[in-house]
Amino acid sequence: MKSEDFDLSKMTVEDLFRAKQERRQRLANLPFEQKIEIVKRLQTVSSGSSIDRNIEACVKVVLSDLGRPDQALSVRIKSLEKGPGGVKGFWEPAGTWEIILSDGTVLSLALTVDEMNDAGSANCEKLKAAIVQCVLKPSASSS
Repeated sequence: MKSEDFDLSKMTVEDLFRAKQERRQRLANLPFEQKIEIVKRLQTVSSGSSIDRNIEACVKVVLSDLGRPDQALSVRIKSLEKGPGGVKGFWEPAGTWEIILSDGTVLSLALTVDEMNDAGSANCEKLKAAIVQCVLKPSASSS
């Protein structure tokens, strides 16, 4: 299915399956190196950006609740742990994020799998608790 053929109002389930199959065939014909690059990009986008945005939003809420609002802060992933076979328990380390405050202070936020998964929940209470601990650490306030 070509992009000029795309009309959402006329699309059927069969069209979707046909487009999906065509895409799979196009990807299957790519050189191995290109496939590896695509996988790396997808891993970065899927594991990083949306989680980073959710964590960043949570950090802003926590700092605001603590009377230290900082709308110019940013959050980025520093390291992502990998378990054997990709399976980890909820209480095992998931990774470390850096919180960069607008004044240049950098905080290291280590999260468990459970806390990281909480980033997508409505109230993200577990994630907020981890952020509070990170922000209120004695070493964080003396930086």
